[in-house]
Amino acid sequence: MSKNFNDDQIKAIHSRLASLRKNTETADQKAISQRELARRTGLTFPRISNLENENDDTEPSIADLLAYRNYFNVSVDYLLCLEDEPTTDVSMKAIYKEYGLSSEALFSLKTLKELDLPFSNSKDLLEVLNVILESEEMFVLLRSLERYFKFYPSPDTGGYAFVSKSLEENLMPEGADAFSFAFDEDKLSFSADEFDEILFKFATAIFTEIKLDSPYYKKGMEEELALRKKEVENFNKNKDSIPYEKLEDEDYKARWAKNRIRILTEKLRK
Repeated sequence: MSKNFNDDQIKAIHSRLASLRKNTETADQKAISQRELARRTGLTFPRISNLENENDDTEPSIADLLAYRNYFNVSVDYLLCLEDEPTTDVSMKAIYKEYGLSSEALFSLKTLKELDLPFSNSKDLLEVLNVILESEEMFVLLRSLERYFKFYPSPDTGGYAFVSKSLEENLMPEGADAFSFAFDEDKLSFSADEFDEILFKFATAIFTEIKLDSPYYKKGMEEELALRKKEVENFNKNKDSIPYEKLEDEDYKARWAKNRIRILTEKLRK
């Protein structure tokens, strides 16, 4: 009897079926057992055991696929490893194919839009998300986060290194001199924990750049400068009647000096 799938395809399908069941595990409960899944789907326990065994050559039947599809609410194409997005929602599938966002990510966005928190609201949170997505630094940020998320220390590696001193300024984040790195010819060497923290600092530095360029920050700076400018104008009206040299109030002296610095800073910005 001819097979509908080759050995590699069968192995991949079995692995996916097993993963679906095992991924039902949560912090509060264990994954559903093969016996319980058999009871709920109408399939036999031996059949499910064979279908989830990567070393077994059992081909899934239409009845098997429909049972898994109906119970786990995923598409048959997903079960057959023809696509990586499990959802049966046509609109979500279209978005996934167009933008690569998973159904879980889209569900989170939908939840975010409907969220209502005591100290924030969905509109504000979505605005923050838009600021990040619209930023010119977004791709650099994602790249740095990718490096951070994917890094894990190997037990066979004693340390990690940047391979060129000439890259020091680009690779070393602000404050990195606190790390106990060592120079070894043309390398900068770090321990696994130090390297992990450095990768994290790269990401936070880019977040700072996005913040400084965001409309929130710019609006706040404009309001702050306007307020300080008004303070300086008011101060200048009265400063002649109270010469700085004769002031005895230390707090007033400090404010006088601070306001002069602010007005100079404002002029430099222009």
